[in-house]
Amino acid sequence: MKIKIKFLGMNRNKGFGSMKKIIYFIFSIICISSKSENFYINKLNNINLNLIQVDTISQLILRNKFYKNNEFKVIFLSNLENETNNFFLTKTIILVKNKSLFATIKLPIANDEVKNFSVTKILETVDGFKILMNWGGGNNIYNVEYFFYYKKNEFYFAKFSRKQYRPNTKVTTKLKKIKPMIPIENFEIINYID
Repeated sequence: MKIKIKFLGMNRNKGFGSMKKIIYFIFSIICISSKSENFYINKLNNINLNLIQVDTISQLILRNKFYKNNEFKVIFLSNLENETNNFFLTKTIILVKNKSLFATIKLPIANDEVKNFSVTKILETVDGFKILMNWGGGNNIYNVEYFFYYKKNEFYFAKFSRKQYRPNTKVTTKLKKIKPMIPIENFEIINYID
């Protein structure tokens, strides 16, 4: 019994001529695709990355009845910034009212401004919403919650709660009410990290 072996268009009579063509074809495709990738990267370097590198990390639609006919969304954004060819990642929380920007909360740059800064959740509360974040490292780790209340068609920064974790000691908690409350558009999170 004779068995004919065909592999990539090659048989016993034709030898390896067809195989060489196939290898050459695959090699050509690889070279062309790497050229295309370099071309694409060069093209990206010549345009304003701030216009295209915004990413939505999360979005929360506020659903409490006292907003009436207004639709509020809290959106957590990530943005690749370019400062004289030094790229860095910034994060921002924006509040949108009926598809228009209502307020912006600029967040610290992780490790540049605040060690290991990270927003973990944004949750709706009975009177508005809260932002949960953590930061620190080594012997001190902090979890902080920022509470925003809705009152008279405005959101206000009303209080924050901070838990500090240290090795071999119990957790210490600090709760601070803000009096007078701060309108959300005037709130700067960096002033309430510690």
